[in-house]
Amino acid sequence: MRYLKLFISFTLVLFLFAGCHVNVNKSIYIEDGETKMGNYSTVNGNIEIGKNCTVNGSCRSVNGFINVGKRSRVQTLQTVNGAIHLDEFVFVDGNVNTVNGHVHCKNDNVIKGDISSVNGHIELFNTVVRRDIIVYTGNVGLNNKSTVEGDILIKSSKNVNLEPEKLYITVTDSSVVNGDIINLSNDIEVRVKISAGAIVKGTIKDATEVIRDEEI
Repeated sequence: MRYLKLFISFTLVLFLFAGCHVNVNKSIYIEDGETKMGNYSTVNGNIEIGKNCTVNGSCRSVNGFINVGKRSRVQTLQTVNGAIHLDEFVFVDGNVNTVNGHVHCKNDNVIKGDISSVNGHIELFNTVVRRDIIVYTGNVGLNNKSTVEGDILIKSSKNVNLEPEKLYITVTDSSVVNGDIINLSNDIEVRVKISAGAIVKGTIKDATEVIRDEEI
């Protein structure tokens, strides 16, 4: 819990002071085809980025979601309580981070950095993650030839009151994990499912169960 409190406090400071364009209770809309410079932050609003946009700065929301339209290019995306949705052919130059929200990526997206979520699920379709996927209690689904070039890491929340939970890592549809799947938490039972044609090139460490190919 200490980590989560520090993370949330630090994130809130970034939201309130790091952005060039800050809204407290209003949503932020970037119209189709626009190019924007600087950071965009909101507390209780959403951030909606249209198609074919370029945003040369970070986008952060505390209680709202972030949507990115087709063929747009963005920098780091961060939320605390909101989901992050990427449409097709989106390029993210930085990281995608959320605390309590889900991350959903449609086809042909590239994330140059990490994807991380503390309590939310991560679902990818034909998406390339150049670095790692990091989760604490959320599930991970790799579908339709998605690729993780780094590792999938399950980290500890360090919450001594947390009852053991089950977390699922699913690798299907010829998806590939080039690195390892590593459970670093004593609080989480990790179950890994790998369908026929999908590959985990590295090792799977401290998973409760690994189901492969014909077992699914």
